[in-house]
Amino acid sequence: MRASFLLLLATGVSGMANNSAVTLSNGVSMPLAAMGVWQYKSDEARDAIKLALQVGFTHIDTANE
Repeated sequence: MRASFLLLLATGVSGMANNSAVTLSNGVSMPLAAMGVWQYKSDEARDAIKLALQVGFTHIDTANE
């Protein structure tokens, strides 16, 4: 269910995932749209990350809490 929701959400913001970024104080460009997976079970996280990458996300947040 979460993966299906992600696909709908990611498809809607895929342009933002590809085009919007902020430049950090050290000069590194960081995408504004990120996929967060810390609450997913392993299988769900894997599927969600695959979908996010397919629609153009390059910022995957895997921080544990």
